[in-house]
Amino acid sequence: ETNVAHHRKKGKDVEKMFVWGTCGATSVVGFLVGVVLHDDQKTKRVVAGAYCNAVLATYYASPLSEMKEMLTRRDASSLYWPMSAAITVNGFSWAAYGFASNDWFLFSPNAFGGVVGVVQLVFLATFSKKKKQKKTRGTDGMEMEQRGGGGGGGDVIVANLSSEDLILSGQPSSS
Repeated sequence: ETNVAHHRKKGKDVEKMFVWGTCGATSVVGFLVGVVLHDDQKTKRVVAGAYCNAVLATYYASPLSEMKEMLTRRDASSLYWPMSAAITVNGFSWAAYGFASNDWFLFSPNAFGGVVGVVQLVFLATFSKKKKQKKTRGTDGMEMEQRGGGGGGGDVIVANLSSEDLILSGQPSSS
């Protein structure tokens, strides 16, 4: 088993443990709020709010585990800009609503999420890996472009043909 495969397996084990732990914690909090604290509305609100904040903060913080690696590699290609934009808009929208309604359980984790979304967008703007295109001329003088491949790992050569090139290609050479 290679080192990479070992780390992937270990990561999957941690992920499974986290999911099962979250399910268990949700059951415990649900029992507390629904059965044990059924008459105490204020405590129910605090317990449920604190738990929901923890889950939401974990959701918003999940890309932070890769941020150090993105900084090291100077590559944010693992981030998806529409998702980062949605996280930003969602976080700040709910934070504004929480602020306006004086609900700090709503404001706090969503303000954090909005900031995390902005950080992701800054990473995308700063560390996006745009494929550079190299233009060359073939032996026949035709302009060619070398572009980064689309996931296959190799480059793609594209000929830039004009209508004149197409017309001339059918003519016998004058030399």
